[in-house]
Amino acid sequence: MIITDADSKGVVTYDSQKEILRGYFRDGRLAWQEKNVFPGEVHCASSCPDAGFSVNEASKSGSSPSEFIWHSGRQRRTIPFTQPDANLYWTSGPDEWIATDGNGLLWATGGKTHRLPIKGGVHEAQGRTSEGGARIAISVAQGAQENNSWKFFLFDVRNGRTKEPRIVSSALSGPVGCLSDASDTALTLGAEPAAIRLSTGRTSRKYDKFSSECSLNGSEAVSGSSSAGASGTLRELRMMNLAAPESAPALATAHGDSRISVSRGCGVFVSRGTVGLLSAKAGTRTTGIPAQDALAVDDGTLYAAKADGSAQVFRVTSGQGTCTVRPAD
Repeated sequence: MIITDADSKGVVTYDSQKEILRGYFRDGRLAWQEKNVFPGEVHCASSCPDAGFSVNEASKSGSSPSEFIWHSGRQRRTIPFTQPDANLYWTSGPDEWIATDGNGLLWATGGKTHRLPIKGGVHEAQGRTSEGGARIAISVAQGAQENNSWKFFLFDVRNGRTKEPRIVSSALSGPVGCLSDASDTALTLGAEPAAIRLSTGRTSRKYDKFSSECSLNGSEAVSGSSSAGASGTLRELRMMNLAAPESAPALATAHGDSRISVSRGCGVFVSRGTVGLLSAKAGTRTTGIPAQDALAVDDGTLYAAKADGSAQVFRVTSGQGTCTVRPAD
């Protein structure tokens, strides 16, 4: 069971075995569900459980064309694409969205679609949202080679409206994995991860630890590297304060696949079916909360996914360097 996206008002989960996508209100009420679907990207729209998602050739195992699908209340809307590899990375509704296909960037504002071609085409793309949802980072590896550099585009989407993107950098060694408006920073992934200034595109710091995932909220960041073993996926997590680069990171080991997130200065992850917390001062703490996946959002709301697709709701709090979880209000 996967949490695809969430905010303070609701959560969207995906059952990868039964291929069911579900949107829930914060209080646990089911808003909508989509059966027999294998989505690419799934994102909250203006607020969860309203959501949009893409279904493309890769996710449909060879069928085409691509589709973008939105659920809002009891309404369902679909936009078809002739391109077989269109992927949705942000949306506030069917008239406002950001995506890529094999030829370049796509975005819609006021229902009008715009295109920015990428020379050599798009080999791979990745989208990430800043805390608060004001800006969207789109990383694009151009051309047919896996080792080509990545271009980093930044969209301003304040008030749910899409503006034309600007290029932050055209020569990154890896895609942007997370970003923060508050600290003017993006962290890249890969063998040579780095911190990039959003305002200038300059590298402010390089890291020597491979990074396959990250989450950033202000200056608090959690990054992780994954490896496959006989007992499943093993992930090494590191929590850092970017404002205090001289301080040693807090470390944790997680078993299994799940998201990582940061809220209220606390890192949140799942290991062996239980929610764990990571803080820079207090280190690792086990909550005892069972979950197949977990996600903490900006206001401290924590969703813990259950086997039936629904999610328990908690709140992350911190004080004097210690992170705790209590029942939601």
